[in-house]
Amino acid sequence: MERLGNLLKSIDGKGYKAYKEISGKYKIKDLELEILNVQGDPFASPTLFELTISLRGLLDNIELFNNKVRQVAFEDYLLRELFEKIKLENLENEIIIQKPSMEVLRRTAINIKGEFLHIKYYMNLPAKGRNVLGHSALKKINDYALKIEGFLVGFDMKKARKHVVLQENIEDLREQISKEKIKVFIGNGSILKKDYILNSPKTLEKEFILKNGEKIKGLCIKEGITVITGYDFQGKSTLLQAISRGIYNHIEGSGLEYLLTNREAVNIFAEKNRVIHGLDMSSFIKEENRARHYDESCASSLISQTANLLEAVEVGTPLLLIDEDTSVVNFLYRDKNLKNYLEGIEYSVPFIEKMKKIYANYNISSIIVTSSIESFVNCANTVILMKNYELIDISNNIVKKEYSNTKDNDFSITRRKVNVEKTLEDFQGKKYKFKTCGTNFISFGKEEIQINSNNYIIDNGQLNFIGEVIKKIFSREELHEKTLREILETYERRFENEGIEEVLDTKNGMLTFARKYEIALVINRFPKKLYIDEVW
Repeated sequence: MERLGNLLKSIDGKGYKAYKEISGKYKIKDLELEILNVQGDPFASPTLFELTISLRGLLDNIELFNNKVRQVAFEDYLLRELFEKIKLENLENEIIIQKPSMEVLRRTAINIKGEFLHIKYYMNLPAKGRNVLGHSALKKINDYALKIEGFLVGFDMKKARKHVVLQENIEDLREQISKEKIKVFIGNGSILKKDYILNSPKTLEKEFILKNGEKIKGLCIKEGITVITGYDFQGKSTLLQAISRGIYNHIEGSGLEYLLTNREAVNIFAEKNRVIHGLDMSSFIKEENRARHYDESCASSLISQTANLLEAVEVGTPLLLIDEDTSVVNFLYRDKNLKNYLEGIEYSVPFIEKMKKIYANYNISSIIVTSSIESFVNCANTVILMKNYELIDISNNIVKKEYSNTKDNDFSITRRKVNVEKTLEDFQGKKYKFKTCGTNFISFGKEEIQINSNNYIIDNGQLNFIGEVIKKIFSREELHEKTLREILETYERRFENEGIEEVLDTKNGMLTFARKYEIALVINRFPKKLYIDEVW
């Protein structure tokens, strides 16, 4: 720290931008501290620090992180421990670190690389007006680096192991249910809502034995068409929301530890005024010349929900989650008797006429919540009745009927190619510097994108991650004319194998992994078209 002390002494009293000179690596006893992205103003975003600690000083063996599942779980545990200890000492405004949620996700705040633990955190450097306070800065940097080390040394090994074992069990169960072609597993005892504990009807129940010998029983929703029905306020939408959250692993105490959903599931919802760029909507929109290459700057709820479905399928989803409460009726269904009175051209085909074809031809399953449309119930493979949060299998009580209002059963998948050349300089330069707010807003320069709250973005870090990924994609000329799915799946594999910061070539302590579907969601709402004008 002597070198840092000398630097801070030399700039003491100078203008605040002089702090930029302290960027670099320093030794604090056995620790390595790197100062990155130094703020240029007392009111700018705080300075990023990366503290590196030898794992040999924290634990005796590597069993807690000797495979990828364990490593993600152990990193998650350490982040939670560090965050809670910072909070207990009322230092949240001094040491700023990524806030964990109930979901266990890959984050950049804490990472294990080899035999070292890397912790990224942010601090505001002290100032008098807009001048450097060198002595105060040195004390703050030194004291808080040692405090962070102290918070992590002597962590509760038993508690950490329990956290890691739970995540291993969850991954083991995910693997087993996938082999059984089960799209959703709801473990008995899952807590849907305070005081409402779920238990499976025997007809849909299955027991799994985990590698550690633990037995787990629960409700299984297999591939196909599943309908959840019941009167109002019985828990239907609450159940679907929990199923939606099941794409992520959860921590102990969340009540959702063993509520697991296929990780590729996508919520299909209605929204107003979104943009659509070059999407093949001919499967649902008829008698329009532009249906095979649909462009819209302010789409209706019907067109938006249809686009949401087609874009999810484009990127590869095997499971659609649809709630009538967040849908428009003419997307879901059209009454056959009412059609006798309607005149003119029928421009749209409702989802109910396509869902069986989508499953039969593309193995894309659907889970639909409805209390109003009997035809969905008649078409379903499985029907679950909810009565005061109790799950009842009524599949065998349903009279099966085929719903068909049209002779047209075609369904085509769009495979749009990205247009990197058109915006290459903008993304490589500063024009499209991105900003985020919460989980519903991201901007690239002057291009603003509002995101509907029915998506799976649960963390601001995911939006930051998405912004970095989009900048990376559209800054690489060699990706021109590649399909969106091809690009996103390549990046997902690289994130898994190489790491988030390594692939994005950035140092950022506030990134959280997001799926290809959420990245595509933002790309598809970019005000300017990012696709080539062609349809496969």
